[in-house]
Amino acid sequence: MEKIKEFEQIPEIDVEVVKSVLTTMKLEDVALACKGTSPDNIAYIAKLYEGNALEEAIKNLGAVRIADIEKQQTDIINKINEKL
Repeated sequence: MEKIKEFEQIPEIDVEVVKSVLTTMKLEDVALACKGTSPDNIAYIAKLYEGNALEEAIKNLGAVRIADIEKQQTDIINKINEKL
């Protein structure tokens, strides 16, 4: 499978690969990365968690720096690409 370059490409990856990465991370870190992504991408990732845990975590973050979002997204992309 081809490696991803953008956080928005996550839905193109096998859900088991995505799940194997994201479920080992702190929910707050995943929420931070999701703060700067599309509603469709959030919905895809949120399916990996019980109830609306991800949406609540995103709401609880408040204001965050774009640099922090981008750093977390890059970290997740790198971890997913290691599994591909």
